[in-house]
Amino acid sequence: MTVEDTKKAIQTAYDAFQTFRNSTPAERNAILLKLVRLFEENAKDLARLIVWENGKSWNDAYAEAVYAGSYISWYAPEALRTNGETIPCSLPGTRNFTIKQPVGVCALLVP
Repeated sequence: MTVEDTKKAIQTAYDAFQTFRNSTPAERNAILLKLVRLFEENAKDLARLIVWENGKSWNDAYAEAVYAGSYISWYAPEALRTNGETIPCSLPGTRNFTIKQPVGVCALLVP
């Protein structure tokens, strides 16, 4: 990707987040389940890209694509589990707690 491609991807993700952050946990779960379905429908195409990019055998590449999709499938229900936690604190009268909510655009850098 070029610098311009990267900037465009970040802006697109930011624009999409403006509505996504207001979605319900059930809606986010549905989005992830749709992604799982699309991943499964396109596993062969994804495997082909892995073969071209990494030179892996077809079987290894296909297994990798299916395995990657299984992560999305595993974590999709986590969108429904939005309960926070109260965490003990060493200071008297103080409580720490967590709130699970969408926080914004994140980047992953991979070689």
